[in-house]
Amino acid sequence: MGRLTIPGGMEHTGEKMTKHEKRRINHLNSEKKRRENIKDGMDALLKLVPQCTDPQMSKANILKKTKEFILEIHDANKNLQTELKRARQEIDELRRYVGHQQDPYKFACRL
Repeated sequence: MGRLTIPGGMEHTGEKMTKHEKRRINHLNSEKKRRENIKDGMDALLKLVPQCTDPQMSKANILKKTKEFILEIHDANKNLQTELKRARQEIDELRRYVGHQQDPYKFACRL
């Protein structure tokens, strides 16, 4: 059988791998995938968060800036919801006002 390269650049040249070697290789592959997923997530945050402009920014700072950005968006959303509620109330008041101003006999048939 040929050589098998495992993560970290090591090679396995034997016919069969022991149970321990298989578990170790699986663990290394799982760990590599976990690190890749974290890196992909951090790269996505770098693209999404305006305050994260430096690709060399530490993961801790990326998370800190992301938290600040989410809080800003949350506050802006709350303010917009309050403004929308106020605008809807004003529209309702104006509709009631217009409804009271109309002549109830305006559309009556004349004989």
